[in-house]
Amino acid sequence: MHEAIETLVAKSEIGDKIVEELGDPDLKTRQHYSRATYALGCRGPLCGLREREYRWVSLLRRTGRPEDTPPPANKSRKNDELLRQVVRLYIEQHHRNQIDRLLGDM
Repeated sequence: MHEAIETLVAKSEIGDKIVEELGDPDLKTRQHYSRATYALGCRGPLCGLREREYRWVSLLRRTGRPEDTPPPANKSRKNDELLRQVVRLYIEQHHRNQIDRLLGDM
């Protein structure tokens, strides 16, 4: 796991859940923070965040409200900013790994 992700996760009350999600052997080849991985059964905090964001934007579109309307604050969203930081680092690392794999095949 990326060092910066480990640092963020260590400070988090949901850190164990993030580590468990990213280390799930059944979803090892899948990208997390993805609705497709959520659909395959991942219920970790990163995939859950992506699903909540999608549902919120879908609701805003259906009701004609601006898409930048923030969701209402509640307990389930208290870790969302931390999760977004982890997602940014995770996606950066995921892309770096893909590039390294491609360059290694040349």
